Amino acid sequence: SNREGNEHYTVDVFYTALPGDVKIHDPYRVRLYTDGGFEGSVHQGMILKGKITLYEFPERRNPHEFDYGNWLHENGIAAHGRLDKLVNMASKRGFSWNNVRAWIQNNVDIAFSENAAPLAKALLLGYKEDLHPETTTYFSRSGLSHIMAVSGLHVGFVVAPFWLLIPYLWNIRRGKWLGLIGITLLLLFYAGITGFSPSVTRASLMAWFLTYGRLFHKVRNSINLTAVAAILILIADPSQLFSVGFQLSFSAVFVILFVMPRVTALLPARYRFGVKGGLITIVLVSIVVQAGLFPILAYYFGEFSIIGPIANTLVLPLMSVIVPAGLIVSLLPVTDGSILQLGSFFIGFGLQWIEFVASTLGSSSKTYLTIGSVPASLFACWLFAVGFIATIHKPNIRWKMLIGLLLFINLGFVELLIQKHSNTGKLEVTVLDVGQGDAIHVKTPQNRHILIDAGRWTPGSDSGERIIIPYLKEMGVHSLDAIILSHPHADHIGGMISVIENMDIKAVYQSDFEYDSILYKTVQRRLKQEKIPVFYPAAGDEINVDPTIRIFVLGPSSGTSH
Repeated sequence: SNREGNEHYTVDVFYTALPGDVKIHDPYRVRLYTDGGFEGSVHQGMILKGKITLYEFPERRNPHEFDYGNWLHENGIAAHGRLDKLVNMASKRGFSWNNVRAWIQNNVDIAFSENAAPLAKALLLGYKEDLHPETTTYFSRSGLSHIMAVSGLHVGFVVAPFWLLIPYLWNIRRGKWLGLIGITLLLLFYAGITGFSPSVTRASLMAWFLTYGRLFHKVRNSINLTAVAAILILIADPSQLFSVGFQLSFSAVFVILFVMPRVTALLPARYRFGVKGGLITIVLVSIVVQAGLFPILAYYFGEFSIIGPIANTLVLPLMSVIVPAGLIVSLLPVTDGSILQLGSFFIGFGLQWIEFVASTLGSSSKTYLTIGSVPASLFACWLFAVGFIATIHKPNIRWKMLIGLLLFINLGFVELLIQKHSNTGKLEVTVLDVGQGDAIHVKTPQNRHILIDAGRWTPGSDSGERIIIPYLKEMGVHSLDAIILSHPHADHIGGMISVIENMDIKAVYQSDFEYDSILYKTVQRRLKQEKIPVFYPAAGDEINVDPTIRIFVLGPSSGTSH
């Protein structure tokens, strides 16, 4: 369930009865929503029989917004709807990873406070359903979203204690094979309790190969072992190549394996070891990964955190303790006065610190960049830049990489020029879905920007803050050449305050009709305070923003004052 008390379930459907005596036996996955008004407890692994109302599959309502329908599709969900009635509930017999996950989540709820439990489940198990959407936004903008997407980082923390035992296993007869069996069971268990998510499966496979290399003295083949893991995954499911999770996971690992040795080699020896060396390494890894993943993050998400290295330095050392310790607390019974209860108490403080760092750094608009369109040549530049750094100690290769990098940098500038001139002659009109009223963005042939109306304002909804400003930032627009307000009702000027506060506005065109509302008067006062020119065109006038287009005013008639 979420913070609003509404519950939602992802259900594997094996039998469907539709009106008209239509029966479907093909399996599919559906996401259901409910107000939770059912008797009994619904948890993972249960077999349900009920009545549902299917909704139309969601489409993205505005260009910049999260594509919920595409997210459902990527997660294998074919439909969504409302759970109207549960006819029957039964627990699935026998072993089930869903039952194990449900049991561990219940332990987390018991062991941790009400405020800490949602974050604990997100960080330990990748279960983010109980988190407030604002929290996930703060984590993303502070560069900490990766610690909630259970993947290589978490698998590394789980495997790290095992790696400390590897030197002892070398001295035991068949110790290497015992270690290999142990790491296999450990990774299988963690992948199971996290739902065998693609990210954990990828990370577990990589960790297995790397641990194998460590056990059997093949550590120098880490790059090859990681490549083998990628190949095996693609053989099993070639579509993974186009998955953002696959691209981020393996790109991050390869960037670390190729670039970090060259970066750390530049550090003086006194900064490579000890506590100081550990902190410096955390900062460097964060910087290298953030910079190395910039093209992918910019292309898929349109945002790039610039505060990430600092946030990771404040959080990752604590995560290395919280993940293994939190899993121990979650797997064992916690009783009053037990050591585990004391451990969960201190882990709770750590969780509060992590959430504090994310909310403090992620709530400021100055801690992240909004990225517009990403040229294709940027990816080639990225590949050659990584190759240049990785081969900087090999003169015969590094110059080839540098030449390739410089070539694609120049091609990037050519691509930007082509894009700039290719837009000439086009008029682009985007009508934003603000629910009621309207907000229309017009991009003229000479790259001027006009906003027609600003959506609605209600006590719980500001179209400017929620829709218009995020859209304009996504489009790389920071200045509006003109705002045209058709009339002063709240569903047409509602987002103006946010627009005034976030955009450089060159002129506002509106009726000279005086409207008796607090919102209208506030907008007029803010326009005057910001010294934004306001014009009152009448029928027959023209609004001159771009010489390649003509905007005629049809009303009101001159002198009517309405």
